[in-house]
Amino acid sequence: MNVLLKLVLLLDKILNPLIKLCRGATIFCVLSIAIIVSLSVFFRYILNNSLTWSEEISKYLMVWMVFVGAPIAMLESRHIAIEILPNLFKPRLRAFIFLCVNVLIVITMGFWAVKGVEYTIGGWSQVISSFDWVPLGVVFASIPFGSSVMVLISFQIVLHQVLVIYDHEQFHEFRIKTAKDRGVEE
Repeated sequence: MNVLLKLVLLLDKILNPLIKLCRGATIFCVLSIAIIVSLSVFFRYILNNSLTWSEEISKYLMVWMVFVGAPIAMLESRHIAIEILPNLFKPRLRAFIFLCVNVLIVITMGFWAVKGVEYTIGGWSQVISSFDWVPLGVVFASIPFGSSVMVLISFQIVLHQVLVIYDHEQFHEFRIKTAKDRGVEE
């Protein structure tokens, strides 16, 4: 179990700066989209001169926002989930269910990380139509980045659940919290 705990701590050290980067990138994307869309409305309806690039850049910023925001939502258990069924079970069985779910997430996000690298490499030969000096690979790079961070988070959750299955009393802090535990009304 010491090896698992050391691996969990190592993942914490790796994930902490990545999550900070994801938070900063998400905030940057949201603010940029708000500014660009506001400018676009101002130029179109006040100055009667629309910004031709605003829609495309906002769309690409939204792609980045989704892929760098998803790991944050995963870490904070904010993705859509049906909690009624797992909450009916004892801690060890609930941990096993979440272990299985997160193994599937690791596999799925691992697939998207690999595919995202392929898209990113292929995108370097194409350009964004509004800015012909920016390769489309810059947009596609959000896919392997966000997916890789989600793989690390899910792998850490898998390790947490293994520890809970081993001894749910000693590793109580690693168990997945129910809605009641988080103070959310069901």
